[in-house]
Amino acid sequence: MTFQEKVNTDGKYQTIFAKVVKKHGGRLTSERKTLLHTICNMQGHFEAEDILSALKKQGHQVSLATIYRNLSLIKDAGMIRRVSLTHGDPSRMQFECTWEQQHHDHLTCIDCGKKVEFNYSAIEVLQETLAKEHGFILTGHHLELLGLCPKCQEKSVTPLTDIQTNQIAKIVRLDGGKEIISRLHDFGLYKGHLIRLIRRAPFGGPLLIEEIHSKAQVMIARKLAEYVFIQETADE
Repeated sequence: MTFQEKVNTDGKYQTIFAKVVKKHGGRLTSERKTLLHTICNMQGHFEAEDILSALKKQGHQVSLATIYRNLSLIKDAGMIRRVSLTHGDPSRMQFECTWEQQHHDHLTCIDCGKKVEFNYSAIEVLQETLAKEHGFILTGHHLELLGLCPKCQEKSVTPLTDIQTNQIAKIVRLDGGKEIISRLHDFGLYKGHLIRLIRRAPFGGPLLIEEIHSKAQVMIARKLAEYVFIQETADE
């Protein structure tokens, strides 16, 4: 969401934008040139308010309504694209610059909204192959992979001792070193397994756990269960 002088919008940038503006019955004013220059120099993902802030820092007075009107035109000129928003207010609009930029896709955290840009050649090849199979000629694509970033994964992980009766959970981590992990394996507890709490003994007693797929049951002491970390899930 920051501004950095990286693109000179003289020449072809202005020529292309001027054609789009003219098509919509307008003209390329000095205000539009300033706006175009600022937007094409925005870094990362940005919103109209970020553009307004960048313009103010440069000493320009442009209304938010003017920015929104011209964002649509600059998008039509192929210089920016709208980025899907999977976190927060869905009515918010985020953009990123695409003009003469290397194509990239996104990993998006569904919890905090963090976006990671990536480019993976195998995906590019596969989508071209898929398009040909269906008789399509690709003109572009937007790929977004949804999941939980490392920080949000940590937030959603709890020790096995916190599991509720009949709750289904996935084992996501085993701690305690090689000896403890080996003991947990002896109980049939492995990373990735789905488990269910059948019964919790009173007064800090052991937990009776069922492994969902094998239906095997195991009694595990509370102290040992502290080294097993789980995420709640509804999958079976």
